[in-house]
Amino acid sequence: MKFHRTHIASAVSLSLLGLMIAPGGAWAADTAPAAGSQKAESSEAKGSEQKNNTLEQVVVTGIRASLEKSIKTKRDADTNIEVVTAEDIGKMPDKNIADSLSRLSGVNVTHGAAFAFDEAERVQIRGTPPKLNLVTINGHSLSSGDWYLSDQNATTRAVGFGMLPSQLIGQSIVYKNGRADITEGGIGGAVDVITRKPLDLRQQLTGEVSLGAVYSTLADKVDPQLSALLGWKNEDKTFGVLVQAFREDRSLRRDGVENFGVTTLLSQDTTNPAKCITVNGSQVCGNAELKGKRLPGNLASALFEGERKRHGGFLSAQFKPSNDLDMSFSVFQSSLDASNYNSNTFTFANNMLNGAGGTTANGAILSNYKIVGDVVTAATINPNPARLSANGGLGDIAVQSGHQVRSGAGSSAGFYDFDFKLRANDRLVFNGKVGHTEGTGETESSPGMLFRAFNKPITYQINGDQGLDWSVANVNLRDLTQGGWHLISDIQAVFKTKDQDTYLYLNGEYDTDAGILTKTKFGMRAGKHRNEKDQINGAWNFMTTGTGTPTQAQMDAQFPVSTFPMSNAGYYPADYGSGLNGNFPKDVLRLDRGTMLNVNSLINYDPVLNKNWAGSYIVNEKTEAFYLMQEFESGALSGNAGVRLVGTEVNSIFYQALPANRVCPALAVSCPPQVGTPVQNPIASSRLSGYMQQEVTTHHTDLLPSMNLRWDLDSRTIARASASRTMARPEYSELAGAISGLNNNVTPKSASGGNPNLEPTTSNNLDASLAWFANSRAYVQGSVFTQHMHNYVKRGTAFVNLKNPDTQEFEPYLVNSFQGRKAKLKGLELSGESPIGGGFGIVGNVTLVDGVDQDGAQIIGTSKWTYNLRGYYESGPWTATLAWNQRSAYPVSYFGNGTISDATATAARNGLNYADAQGSLAASISYRINDNMSVVLDGTNLLNPTYYYYSITPDMPLGWYKNGRQVFLNLRAKF
Repeated sequence: MKFHRTHIASAVSLSLLGLMIAPGGAWAADTAPAAGSQKAESSEAKGSEQKNNTLEQVVVTGIRASLEKSIKTKRDADTNIEVVTAEDIGKMPDKNIADSLSRLSGVNVTHGAAFAFDEAERVQIRGTPPKLNLVTINGHSLSSGDWYLSDQNATTRAVGFGMLPSQLIGQSIVYKNGRADITEGGIGGAVDVITRKPLDLRQQLTGEVSLGAVYSTLADKVDPQLSALLGWKNEDKTFGVLVQAFREDRSLRRDGVENFGVTTLLSQDTTNPAKCITVNGSQVCGNAELKGKRLPGNLASALFEGERKRHGGFLSAQFKPSNDLDMSFSVFQSSLDASNYNSNTFTFANNMLNGAGGTTANGAILSNYKIVGDVVTAATINPNPARLSANGGLGDIAVQSGHQVRSGAGSSAGFYDFDFKLRANDRLVFNGKVGHTEGTGETESSPGMLFRAFNKPITYQINGDQGLDWSVANVNLRDLTQGGWHLISDIQAVFKTKDQDTYLYLNGEYDTDAGILTKTKFGMRAGKHRNEKDQINGAWNFMTTGTGTPTQAQMDAQFPVSTFPMSNAGYYPADYGSGLNGNFPKDVLRLDRGTMLNVNSLINYDPVLNKNWAGSYIVNEKTEAFYLMQEFESGALSGNAGVRLVGTEVNSIFYQALPANRVCPALAVSCPPQVGTPVQNPIASSRLSGYMQQEVTTHHTDLLPSMNLRWDLDSRTIARASASRTMARPEYSELAGAISGLNNNVTPKSASGGNPNLEPTTSNNLDASLAWFANSRAYVQGSVFTQHMHNYVKRGTAFVNLKNPDTQEFEPYLVNSFQGRKAKLKGLELSGESPIGGGFGIVGNVTLVDGVDQDGAQIIGTSKWTYNLRGYYESGPWTATLAWNQRSAYPVSYFGNGTISDATATAARNGLNYADAQGSLAASISYRINDNMSVVLDGTNLLNPTYYYYSITPDMPLGWYKNGRQVFLNLRAKF
């Protein structure tokens, strides 16, 4: 399904909403809330006492009451915030916290490196990339890992929301403005997920149970869903315990038509009229008009299947012996088991076109081609018959049938902490928190069987953004024992990641009571953070010496065609690709998953011998922050002003592979004589290579001032303004990328790798908003904002002091790495909600963002338009909600060097890879059987959208994907 822009419709909808709640409108308030009501406060450790008071003051019994509670928190705040309240679970069909946050004005979600799975993984605020936003839980950091192999390799600071079920929410607040008392780490804003505490529960004994199932339509499987909560507090309300547990399974299937890469025709033979080959008795020659044009490199029919089994729990114990002392201990643990099986049958057009080993081309020639813009949208790629001598007489790779099982794939997130609040006297209150959080991501093994056929003609046609056709001649895609297939050695590496943070928060609040000065806040935070990634390569057991990588001749000897593991081999499902446009291979072979798992007995992932140190690293960070903030109020004007001082020490440890004459690796057949200065502390434990450790330590200090103003224009109208500086730290992989291509024979010396000298990204922000509250359940608000960023990280070159292997001394190298650039964002938001009578109501928002960096490239992750529209109904035992979310196209990565430029005679075009406009429809309907029981039917991805991704222009596809719908049925009970 293709989504088109409907910005005018969105604006009209919200304008009508404004008329509905305008004075004299159909749903205007009879009475307005009292002016000068208590304003929400926030603190370093967990928000503030006011948040907990709010939870006790409002009894949530339905959709309207839940919305009323969110509006009250938003109205009372002295800064521009958005709120999700889920005290009574089940008012929305959202299954993780990111889904809930995506309904808010200015908030987007993404799906991780895998692009198009069915559940949101990351959160963006006002167009900033997920890595530049801060997510905390109860005010402190949260470490999490990733389940998908590519995400594990990328290692990001962005929290994986797939670990956080929606049941965990007591309240989530999105801060869009900087404040001195908010933990640093978010450029666009910060999300604080607030869990419930036992003494906040209304009853002495509270219980909630939800039992049900989910049906995934594309996977055609039903999986169980279970969650439970039990809370107890004593009669004196001085001690309480709350326990939550959850187990949520889901089966995944994703059908895709993919393009893994883009080839730019520069020096290939197909651009040279003097280069010709004979095809079916006719001569076909190159053509100069193809020079600088782009064509797809690896067209694929892709099928992904897997499981997502999320389970864990939350425990909170609270002791409040008096109004002067409140102590809590909390533990949270969530694990996600996500083993998966991915099959791809795809072409190798880029291999037949591009040279290897220093040559410029492999001699393939295009025929019957069409060009649209700079894209070759249709062609036949004819292999060069003279290349049959390559690859041991096989020729150039034309097509591959790949089958990869990622066993033991999963992730985890968890924390434990102790927090307290102590009232020293009538004017001075202290609060603090100490704890530890840890998240992991891991894939235990990735056994694969990859078969290749060589020197076959490839034909394709791109049908705009609607789909594509492709085929390979003279090969049987259903029977790999026919047609010249060979098993190749291509076992995927696996990754083990761990992120952990130990933190300490100490804060104070002093009732200043001096004229307009109302409260002084001060405090500190100290953290010790460590992120580490290990890459472990796989090796065939029959390779007992050397690097473990066999030649094609050795593979053919070990696995002749007659012994291919074809037992229980099947094919793609009969309905594979039924929702995707185009004529592409669908009836292709797929090996049995059990057969693939048996390949584990043929390979090993020895964590010592097979460790790829070049793909591994450690980043240690020590952070300290101090803040001082003054709150003030004078009549209708109130707000806060403060400053936050942040110090960061970054220790980046990464590794460089060295030739055997510098460090001889384990299991080497022979060790050449050593040359040059001996390597200090050489790493020779891996069979893959010898390595040398590189280590760089840097220090950064940032001063983050902020001011937030609130002006109650009248009893219903509130204006807010904010000026602040915020910061975020670079990704771990940007700081500690492996060093390669080191060249001591040029001036200056050069290399490729990460940049441990990267400074934190900072942003100077302005925000202004105007809100009108018709009543406790109706409002409309508009906001405008700007962000001017410094040290926005993207690809580039930078000087880095690295250890020279020849001298063992640190010297400056010009590294092809990352650099800090300037960037700016500006935008506006319009949001509102209102009941419309008869139990019906409407909630909506529109966000417009324009973000570019100094190279003219759109900021990664920025959609120009985002809108949400939600309708609800609540009457008697019935409640229902229907929610639509859409965002316009947004860039997901760079194509080339991060600039925007056309192709030249010697260089490829530079630009961005995009996700096309995406929309989703979700619904929930529930029936309350009695005061304690209800049945709930939820649906997500109801329109089964097609997610489309492309490179630079929509004519160059990267992939179309479908996940199917998910339908949840649950029986809920509470007491």
